[in-house]
Amino acid sequence: ALGDFRTPRMYKYNLDTDKQIDITPSHPLINTTLGIRSAGYSKEVTFFSGPNLLGGLNFFAFDAISGSFLGATNLPAYSNIRKWKEHEGVLYTAVGNSSSGGSVLRWIGDKTNPFLFEKVGDLDGQGAELEIHEGRLFVTTWPGGVGSAPTPGITASLFMSPIIPSGGLTSVHSAAWTKVWNVGDDYEPDSVTASTYGGGA
Repeated sequence: ALGDFRTPRMYKYNLDTDKQIDITPSHPLINTTLGIRSAGYSKEVTFFSGPNLLGGLNFFAFDAISGSFLGATNLPAYSNIRKWKEHEGVLYTAVGNSSSGGSVLRWIGDKTNPFLFEKVGDLDGQGAELEIHEGRLFVTTWPGGVGSAPTPGITASLFMSPIIPSGGLTSVHSAAWTKVWNVGDDYEPDSVTASTYGGGA
C-alpha cells in the first residue's frame, strides 16, 4: 500500500549532452524496494536508497565519476529515509529506526566499502529533512511511517545538533541533540490532528 506501482529505476542525466541513461543495476534488492526515496553524494560516491518490502533499508552505491555500480545492501536496523546533507566534506542522512524513533547517520565509508555509517544523533521519531544553520545540523521528524508505527505521545519535531566541530559530528554527539520544537506542544492544540503531522523541509 505504501510502495510504488512500478519497480523503481535509477537514472543518470548528462547536463552537457542532455542524455538520460538508465543505470538501474541487475540486483535482487531492486525487486523488494518499495521506492527510491532519497539520493546522496559525497567523495565520488552516489547513493540511492529506499525501504525494503521485507524490512530494513536498501542502499545502492555508484561511482559518481565512471557511473559504475559499486554494490547494494540492506540495513535491517533502519526503516525509512528521505534526505542527505553534506557539510564540510561530511555526508549525513536521517532515517527511521526499525524498532522505534530515528537516527542521524554519518557516512564513514569509501568506494571500496561504501555501506559504513556511524550514528551521530538520536531522534524520537523518523528523521526526514536536514539543514545546516549557524553551525548546527537541524532535522525534522515524522511520528511514524514506512516500517514503523507511530509511538503514542510522539509527534513531529525539530531537533538541533550541538555545534558541529571540525571534522564533523561523531558518535559522541548522539545523545547531545536538543528538541527545539514539537508540533504537539508548540503548535497544534488538538492531539488527534497533531498526530497526523510530519516534519517537512
